[in-house]
Amino acid sequence: MRRGVYISIVDDARTIVQDMLHFRFNLMYYIKSKKIVIYDLSNFLSEGNKKPTWGEVLDEIKRIILHENAKRVVIDSFTPLEFLVKDPENKRREITRLIKLLSTMKVTAITITEMLESNRYTDDYYVASGVIVMHHFMRQYQMIRAIQILKMRGLAHDTNMKKMKITEDGLVVYDEAPW
Repeated sequence: MRRGVYISIVDDARTIVQDMLHFRFNLMYYIKSKKIVIYDLSNFLSEGNKKPTWGEVLDEIKRIILHENAKRVVIDSFTPLEFLVKDPENKRREITRLIKLLSTMKVTAITITEMLESNRYTDDYYVASGVIVMHHFMRQYQMIRAIQILKMRGLAHDTNMKKMKITEDGLVVYDEAPW
């Protein structure tokens, strides 16, 4: 198994581990064997009296990936960065730079972004090779969860919403519509 890095923008490693221990995939084995390494960027983002730029944040992410020689990366989440950096207008350019860099490094990355308005895509959508959207909505006083692959560059895929559940064994996707 190749080494993976989970980079959190807001939560500390202990909180992330506590949340993930609810799932049955032997997380502690992977952490102890350094197959998964968790980084908390909140200290980096709040150092000193000045806000970092998008470029500085993404350079720190690059440094972590190189330091760990990671081939799998999760960045959770770009959304709060818009409030934590001093140049939010440079987001698309810097994320494009990061995606190109990850590609040349042959790193598979998942970046998590929250979509506050379902009809408005973020910059990440336009530069990413794939976009998977997790939906939740109320139906007859019950919360329904669904997953949808909006974009998967170079692959034929079903774009319809599929019912899903989050269980102790992970994400379970059903071959049926959520309603």
